Amino acid sequence: MVGAGGHLSGPFASLDESHQRSAIRSLLALREDIGLPDPRSTVPVMVELSERHPRLNLLNLEAAAAGLVLDATVLLSIEASGGVLPGVLDEEGIAWLPVQIG
Repeated sequence: MVGAGGHLSGPFASLDESHQRSAIRSLLALREDIGLPDPRSTVPVMVELSERHPRLNLLNLEAAAAGLVLDATVLLSIEASGGVLPGVLDEEGIAWLPVQIG
C-alpha cells in the first residue's frame, strides 16, 4: 500500500491493492492550478511555530505557517476543526474556516 494507513490513506484500506494505489496517488498528485508557497519562507516559520506549539505535527505546522506567510485563511475539514490546530490558529491570529468536504 502506498502511504502509511493514516488519516489520508486509511479509508482506502478496504480496496484491493491496485485500487488503493490509484486512489492514494490521486490524493498525492498536485494539480497544475494549485500553487505552493516557497519553503524558504515557510520552513523558518514552521520552526518558530514548533517551538511555541510542540504538539503540532508536520502537516499542521505547514498549514499554520502558510496561513501566516500568505496572510491567508486556512480551510479545515469539519473533523479537523475539532482537533488541536484551530486553537493554535486562533492563538497565532490566523483566520480559519471549517468546510464540509464532499
